[in-house]
Amino acid sequence: MWSWLSYDYDHEVSIETIIQSAQKEIKAGDILVFHDNPKSMERLKQLLPPIIEDLKKKNLEFKIIA
Repeated sequence: MWSWLSYDYDHEVSIETIIQSAQKEIKAGDILVFHDNPKSMERLKQLLPPIIEDLKKKNLEFKIIA
């Protein structure tokens, strides 16, 4: 089961809100959910770089689960 939902598909949730949530809430061991579909693709391009950067700053490793 996942432990942090990105809301990347929900255009009513701002990019900044999602990034702030990620920075505040994501911790070691969490399973993050991002959606690989046309509805979220453009938002993912904006979301992933700062979220990945923050994970690296926290010295967290991440893997892709398909």
